[in-house]
Amino acid sequence: MENKINNNYPQLFLRFALGIALWSAVADRLGCWPQQYAAWGNMENFIAYTGKITAFYLADWQRPMHIWPPLLKVC
Repeated sequence: MENKINNNYPQLFLRFALGIALWSAVADRLGCWPQQYAAWGNMENFIAYTGKITAFYLADWQRPMHIWPPLLKVC
């Protein structure tokens, strides 16, 4: 007889860890982390950063590029 153990704990742990990491990035953009731990610190710095890395897009396309990453992380 086969001894099957359905151990979903590693998958559950990885899902929680990934979710916490994504929420941490959103919290950083919203300014919830102290300045010494923050990469961007506020939404203005994040928009300036994404403006630099998406400079090849037209100016009209850059604003949606700032909005969709946090929305994808929340959904």
